[in-house]
Amino acid sequence: METFGSLICVPLNYANDVIGVLMVVSGIHGTLFEKEDVRRLELLAGQATVAIAQANLFAEQKSLTTQLSVA
Repeated sequence: METFGSLICVPLNYANDVIGVLMVVSGIHGTLFEKEDVRRLELLAGQATVAIAQANLFAEQKSLTTQLSVA
């Protein structure tokens, strides 16, 4: 059985919904993340959430445009 050092999980929140989780695992046994690592991951999670939300909105817009052009 393999072990890991530590784990950070940060929710990806968008419009009061959790759309995913950003998880980082340290592969070195005994290594612990520091508060600054958590802060960086929280900042990255915010940016990832915006990117995912924009991609979803673009896909929805594309689908609606296709439906209108077929009709």
